[in-house]
Amino acid sequence: MKTRISKKELPISVVIRCGNDLSGLLRCVDSIDENVEIVASISQGAKFISKIRKNIEIVVATHPYGNWSIAAENGIKKTTNNFIIIMDSDSVFTKGAIRRIYKALALGNLIVQSRINFMTTSSLTSKIIANSRSFENQYEPRAYSPGLGLNRKALISKIGIDGCIYNSQVMFADDGNIDKRARENGISIFVEKNATICHDPVDLKHEIRTAYHLGIGDHQGETESHNLLYPILKNFMNRDIRKYYVCAFKQYGWETGLVVLLWRVVYIFGYYRDIFSPYRNRYIS
Repeated sequence: MKTRISKKELPISVVIRCGNDLSGLLRCVDSIDENVEIVASISQGAKFISKIRKNIEIVVATHPYGNWSIAAENGIKKTTNNFIIIMDSDSVFTKGAIRRIYKALALGNLIVQSRINFMTTSSLTSKIIANSRSFENQYEPRAYSPGLGLNRKALISKIGIDGCIYNSQVMFADDGNIDKRARENGISIFVEKNATICHDPVDLKHEIRTAYHLGIGDHQGETESHNLLYPILKNFMNRDIRKYYVCAFKQYGWETGLVVLLWRVVYIFGYYRDIFSPYRNRYIS
């Protein structure tokens, strides 16, 4: 782990969700270029917890493996600042990103979305998935992590659930659930385009699994009942979503457009999976 240059402390906390990923955690920490509070949210069964506890510059929180909302919230509970950045161990900050997110929050924005740069390998599939993810993140402002800046007190006051920002019953699609509640309460998402986060390359297997899990998570976060055709109508039949697909095809080509369509199909399978057989350990805390 690198020793960062001593600077005046910036009153913002970085929460890094890392599960069992020690190397990713350390790499993310090394990318932090400000004197800030760092909280590592680590899986309860991770073998390296004791090693990290000995590092005086990292505060440790633990969480049950597989629940993204609890991983974030348990990290937040360990912070001492009102401004928070939610990071993941598969991503790193670029120079100046933390300070730019802080400034955007200090200006009064309650939720700040960074610009995520999805890295690629030499694989064509990796490049197509990076395009599809870039399109999704840039199509319209969303409360997406990693690099998500949050004003804790204001968000708990306006959209909090039992004194928390995250909904512990939503194992996946944690940021999507925050985005949904923010929009329902008139909270806008500010995009800080000059704060860039670099995300690791994503392979097709990981992308399919993510789509499936997000479908499950979105159903877990529903607060009203819908008819059985709702996920199909929402993802394929309305005018806005058709416009979305057309933009994807035009901006990135047919390969990326097909991945975007496939992602939605797998997402729907996940959504129905939770309808007919609620995901195991859903309410774990």
